[in-house]
Amino acid sequence: MHRIRAQGLAKNSFAVSAIGRADSAPSEVRRHHKKFWKTYARVGVGLFLGVGLPLYNYNQKFKAATANPPDFKTGLVVVLTGAKGRFAYALQHLGPKQQLFVTGAAPGQDFKWYCRYDGLDPDKFKSCEGRVSFGIEAQTTCGNAAETIKHLGLKENLKISSLTIITSDYHVPRAYGEMKRALDAERYRISFAPVPSEEPPFRLEISEMYKLAWRSYGGSTCRIDTKLTPNPVSP
Repeated sequence: MHRIRAQGLAKNSFAVSAIGRADSAPSEVRRHHKKFWKTYARVGVGLFLGVGLPLYNYNQKFKAATANPPDFKTGLVVVLTGAKGRFAYALQHLGPKQQLFVTGAAPGQDFKWYCRYDGLDPDKFKSCEGRVSFGIEAQTTCGNAAETIKHLGLKENLKISSLTIITSDYHVPRAYGEMKRALDAERYRISFAPVPSEEPPFRLEISEMYKLAWRSYGGSTCRIDTKLTPNPVSP
């Protein structure tokens, strides 16, 4: 009799514990489910902030920069040095009365040097040489914008109202951001002429995307003096 009762109690306790485990199972599932979605949400926010937002910003800047067609009839053409093809593109499209300013050149890099660098015969473009000036102070894109302001100040008598900026396609969004930040948008009509890059664009675009994001949120500042002191440029 006692044995039967003990067996009954054991069965009852097993049933109770089984019911307890059954009750706790849904709460365990819910806990794991909640933890999964928290992790998923963190990853999603991280991807948005780390990739989505910079990519969106990069694309929006490119669209804005290329909204106006390049002006190769009037105004100033500005070449940002740094990659092959930019100077050649400028000379090949330069209007008969336009001035060309090359910002970010190194001392000794003159008209003939850049022609040879881009595979051009300097003699074929000799008529353009007197309308090309070189700035040698800028070392960054931010510096290019500041040096352009300085050059415009020295050329106020020309009454320049439009600027056509020439740089590589991958570099356009960041160059646009710097130029818009530095120049008076109401005074100057700014347009960009993207030059196709010879290098694999994906790696360069990723680099430019994060540089643009860094500058857009206040990273780094220009280090160039924009006062209108005599600038060592060619005629």
